[in-house]
Amino acid sequence: MTSTFTTQQLSQQEFHSFSPWMLALQGVLQSNKSTNSTSSSSSTLHPMTPLELYFVLNFSTCAPYIIIELLLFVLSIVIYIYKFKTMKRNQHVLFIMLFVLQAVVVVDLVLRVNNEANAYEYSRLSSGNADYLLSGIAVAHRCIINFMVFWQLWIMFFLCTVFLQICRQTSSITPMVYKVLNVTNITTIVVMSIFYALHTLYNIISGALTVEGIETDPNIIFPEQVTLIVTAGVLFFASTLIFSILLNIISYKLEVALSNSVTKLKEMMQGNEDFVSKEIENSLKFKQTTLRKTRLIHAGLSIALLLEAFGFICISFYFLSIFFGFVYLTLSNFGIFIFISLLIGINAPMKEVQQFFQIKTVEKEVTRAVNTTNNTSSNDRKSTKIQAGDATIV
Repeated sequence: MTSTFTTQQLSQQEFHSFSPWMLALQGVLQSNKSTNSTSSSSSTLHPMTPLELYFVLNFSTCAPYIIIELLLFVLSIVIYIYKFKTMKRNQHVLFIMLFVLQAVVVVDLVLRVNNEANAYEYSRLSSGNADYLLSGIAVAHRCIINFMVFWQLWIMFFLCTVFLQICRQTSSITPMVYKVLNVTNITTIVVMSIFYALHTLYNIISGALTVEGIETDPNIIFPEQVTLIVTAGVLFFASTLIFSILLNIISYKLEVALSNSVTKLKEMMQGNEDFVSKEIENSLKFKQTTLRKTRLIHAGLSIALLLEAFGFICISFYFLSIFFGFVYLTLSNFGIFIFISLLIGINAPMKEVQQFFQIKTVEKEVTRAVNTTNNTSSNDRKSTKIQAGDATIV
């Protein structure tokens, strides 16, 4: 997975190592060879080619996101400092994961913009210098992109784990369902970890061979790298789909458990309707609203990752048109922007969910409600006693 593109007069060895799918551009480059040769001798500008337009579009798409992502980074730091003392452990972990992702995204955008600008300049000026092209930088960029995608999946895995634990503690799901969902969650991240580790290792080895000047056969390298790109895109899409389904199932189970528990509380509090209507129902509305916010954020995170996944799949069609690469960048940049924005916003709802699903907090609320019910006999209280699993939800 990479989107770093080179220029028209790169040596064949540099061309092969710089980007897995740049090999598909050989036909385009050869078709402009005569024009480049003429401009090389005269040192004059030539009419803009489709490839140069492609560089301009990529630069224009990526450059604004550097400022946007930096602003989001600053906002995240301010929020973290402001709420540091009131945060729970899971919130601290999520913010640290967010900071790592934001740092990697900014580095990726800076490298991408630099490469696109240099590629355009070298292509426009026949006397351009290709010294800026270092295959080591290209390999590092590919590894950064791999890590950026992989880290987002780890964040989804972490969110699934946190909310699965809440479901387990509140008996919102049966032990069997918990086991199935947990195994699916762990298996998905393990498979993706192995794949991205091997993919990164392949990029490092292929880049090292190029740095050492070892020739590679395009007829072998091109099919291998296209296969890796397609496989990475499909696996990213599949894992995103799995995590999205898990998050939505978990959120739905929590909401159903909350509704069921409140129904039982209402049955227990029938002797004091005024208290039920003013306090318990108000509390219910707040908790249901918080859960809905959480579900919406989960859905937004899923949509953001799916946009990125569709973008990576578009790379598979790069050999049909170079502008599929532009589609990839557009979807990827926008998807990451949405993903990071929602991660910043999910911390408050996640804290509220963790707080009002805590057993001790809920038991105090239920005890207070029961004590205010003066018209309920002791026999009625015994017959309508709420089980521990129900009480933790309200």
